[in-house]
Amino acid sequence: LSNGAEGSYPDGFIEYDGLTYFFANRTQLWSTDGTTSGTELVFDGTTMGEVYLANLHLHDGLLVFARINLGVNSMDADEYDRVDVWKSNGTNSGTTRVYDFGPYSAADVSIGGYFVSAAGKLFTQVYTPTIGTELWKVDLNLLTAEPVKDIQPGEFGSHPESYFAREDALYFSANDGSTGWELWKTDGTSSGTVLVKDINTNSGAVNAGNSFPNNFVTLGERFY
Repeated sequence: LSNGAEGSYPDGFIEYDGLTYFFANRTQLWSTDGTTSGTELVFDGTTMGEVYLANLHLHDGLLVFARINLGVNSMDADEYDRVDVWKSNGTNSGTTRVYDFGPYSAADVSIGGYFVSAAGKLFTQVYTPTIGTELWKVDLNLLTAEPVKDIQPGEFGSHPESYFAREDALYFSANDGSTGWELWKTDGTSSGTVLVKDINTNSGAVNAGNSFPNNFVTLGERFY
């Protein structure tokens, strides 16, 4: 996939429509049936400048991924970081941009999965200069995205993480600036995005006011 000794660093493998899709060379989306002749380039972002593709995800019958622009020689002639969401049906012509989060937007792709599907919706965590790092929902059909809720008003944001998807809601850890890092849930609406419980109310202990909920597992009808 990459000529020479450096290698293509394939990663992000996901099964879709009878094939395996993955990223290679940071900027390319490939598919394979497990054979040399059946391994094909689907989308090449190399011409977009200093970018890389990340977080391949399957939602509502389509592949979804993020394009991270590092602000150098980008397709939009921008000299700043930015993030946008793309979708693909597994073909080059069917790989298109869904939403651009704008100048200086950023994504921390190391926080437990950049995309997550829950309650029939696609969620993502992204930083924008206006509201900081908050939870957004993306509509692949309408080509729109909007913040689910500005949980911590201001430029810092609530930094949602540790996502756990249930049929009716998405559970996650977030900091509203008042109760600390606690358990939240959302059904994809602002009114339905609420603090489940302020577990750690002790202001005088180590990690005061933070319970840092994580490592969720399901057992029967409950999760832990």
